[in-house]
Amino acid sequence: MKKLRKISFITMLCMGTAGFANANCVQDDASAGWTGSLTFHCTEDTDLVKNPISFKVSNGIKVSSMWGLPGNSQFTQDGDTISVTVKKWWPDEAYVAQAGQYYTLSFSPNTNNFAISGFSINSQDGGQEASKATIKINLPQKPQFIGTSKANVIIYKDGVKVAEMKDTAWGSSQSFEAEGNVGYTISVPALDNATGSATPSNFTTTGGQTQEVNIQYTAPQVDYKGNITIVASTPDSTTKTPSFNLTDEQGNIIKQGNLNFTSPINLADIPTNANGRQYQLTVDGYAENGFNYTAKPVSVVVKNTETTEAKVEYTKEAMPTEKVSVEVKGIPSGKSSTLTLRSDSGKTITSELNADGLSSIDVPKDGENWAITASSFDGYKVAVSPANFTANQNAQNITITFTEQQKSTQDEFITGYWENWKPAQQPQSTDMGNPAHYSTDVAPYTHVVYSFLTLAKNPNPDNPSNTTWDGSAIYESMTAGDVIKFMKQYPEGTANWERTDNWMRVRVDALIKATHDNNGKFIWAIGGWSDLQQTISTNQVDKLVSMIVDLLKVSGDGVDFDWEHLHQLADGSKNPNAQQQTAALAEVLLKLRQALDKAGLQDKQIGYTTRFNAFMADSKQYGFPGFNSDGEGLAIDNWLKAHGSSLNNVVDFVNIMAYDVGPEYMPNGQTWNMNIYKNVLSTFGAHVDSSKVVLGFEPGGQAAGGQWEGMTVDKQAIDYVANNGYGGSMFWAINQPPYNSTENTGLNSDKLAKYSQDKFSNN
Repeated sequence: MKKLRKISFITMLCMGTAGFANANCVQDDASAGWTGSLTFHCTEDTDLVKNPISFKVSNGIKVSSMWGLPGNSQFTQDGDTISVTVKKWWPDEAYVAQAGQYYTLSFSPNTNNFAISGFSINSQDGGQEASKATIKINLPQKPQFIGTSKANVIIYKDGVKVAEMKDTAWGSSQSFEAEGNVGYTISVPALDNATGSATPSNFTTTGGQTQEVNIQYTAPQVDYKGNITIVASTPDSTTKTPSFNLTDEQGNIIKQGNLNFTSPINLADIPTNANGRQYQLTVDGYAENGFNYTAKPVSVVVKNTETTEAKVEYTKEAMPTEKVSVEVKGIPSGKSSTLTLRSDSGKTITSELNADGLSSIDVPKDGENWAITASSFDGYKVAVSPANFTANQNAQNITITFTEQQKSTQDEFITGYWENWKPAQQPQSTDMGNPAHYSTDVAPYTHVVYSFLTLAKNPNPDNPSNTTWDGSAIYESMTAGDVIKFMKQYPEGTANWERTDNWMRVRVDALIKATHDNNGKFIWAIGGWSDLQQTISTNQVDKLVSMIVDLLKVSGDGVDFDWEHLHQLADGSKNPNAQQQTAALAEVLLKLRQALDKAGLQDKQIGYTTRFNAFMADSKQYGFPGFNSDGEGLAIDNWLKAHGSSLNNVVDFVNIMAYDVGPEYMPNGQTWNMNIYKNVLSTFGAHVDSSKVVLGFEPGGQAAGGQWEGMTVDKQAIDYVANNGYGGSMFWAINQPPYNSTENTGLNSDKLAKYSQDKFSNN
């Protein structure tokens, strides 16, 4: 019976169709290193969808990205075999390799030690059978943590189950006949809650050889968990709900939330171990009616399946006060403003201002830093001096000055980002090298921002590299090439094949011409989510500045810095190099402005694109839950002021990314509204001229669970920007089709950009 079963396994493994080489295409060159490349040509026109490119790489390397072919390359890797199909960027149809033309395919491996072999361009029909191979499955001795069960091993070919190994003695082996040069996957189901695995689990067989596979099992982990009940008490009745943090012995936050003085807080499923694990519960203090209320940290031991009570007991202590004298100037008759004082710990004091004159407020003299803001109203700008103070003196003087907002003489910004990996939304030509392809899309915009130039040679949107720039070049992200070489000025009459990456260069040239024909500015964006998380080291500042100046000498009207991981990494954790990273960007901004001015390029613009909380020292004070990225703009501005300048002096515009924020991170638990927009704009306007502050929108599907606030709210926000002297509006992105939504973001951006044109021209 076992012999008959083995014969059926062999039959299943040998089923399938073998591939065939197309003799009309020939490999001309191949090179391995940190970038792999392969050059070939075909003697006949060859459809690269029906006839995929195939080659092998040795040493078990993994390929992460591929580029260089004049189309949309899609690749799969099965063991050591890479298969590539190529479509046109637009329209959606196969790319045909032209007879006699040489093509170079480049790719990124995870190591530089490998070889390239077995090039072919495979047809999907005809050919000869591949040679046979053997797969040998080796079982381990029975682990102690497994009972009477026996192993189950499943073999797949191209995702289809072709054989299964059952009821085989522990410590034995079994061999199966297979096709040569074919990819297989070995799956090991769990056994008695133990995890099974195979080494290797994915491989390509070699004709005439045996591929050995070793099976292992990992003991199941015991999941110990317990519960905590927090019972909080305070001497006096209050509506305050101080926040709490539960941390483990390494200081990691396990749970956080807010206390309730009228009912217990239950924390479930706290990780522990067989002997119990110790945690520390810390709580915020609060101030009320001239008293400080504080509670000491509580140590809690959590035991498996048990509930431990943590008693939090507040005590109160009277505090001295500091008298804050407030002088109001220029408030118009019939208008009122809300003065808000917020301490770093969350204490808030508000007062209504409705006339010029002096008034006073008492604040606790507790050594805390207090931030001061005053709301404005349409047509007026408010200045607060000083904008913050430390409550460690007997008295503090504050002046609030209202001035009628004068319209800036600077043109407003209607800024749109251009995704370089997508075609136009409203093309007037199918030729992406023709300016008409882009003209309708860019028509409503004063600034078109090319996205992206990167510090990473191969940016990764799924897992941005947590490394620093290699210093070799600023890379054009579609070609992975040096952008300065990419934008080189060629003598008239230079043949297309002599121009570096001409397939992409013609698109950029056409986009620039369409922008300039529309009297717009073409701005290079450097960075983006997928770029390096550690940007540049301090000793690379001068090199980067020099490269940007060289680029702007030959192409572009400016640069926009979009470095998204300065303080908060892609996984949400704090960047351990936060201080160095913001200082590096600040130094780049300062030295770039100086270098451009020295080179006679005073007209080249510098932009800084950042998140909405860049000028919030603690976004919790504005209703957000708080982010590691809080205060990035403040850190940059403070560095520049310490070096004799300011952010306002070195940039021409500051874009606010007011999108890509999930409802759970928004003050109203939903999405953006006018109160939040006004708060955010006021924090930027307190540090940068309002005429340079540009409010950003993404009118459609968003990343990170963000939800579009809708066309009506966006128009209200644009009205507010236009009526209060702010710089303008920005959109991600001009040519973005529907994404995470049925809404067409690019077409919605077009409508709002045209609405911005109308509003700004009438103000």
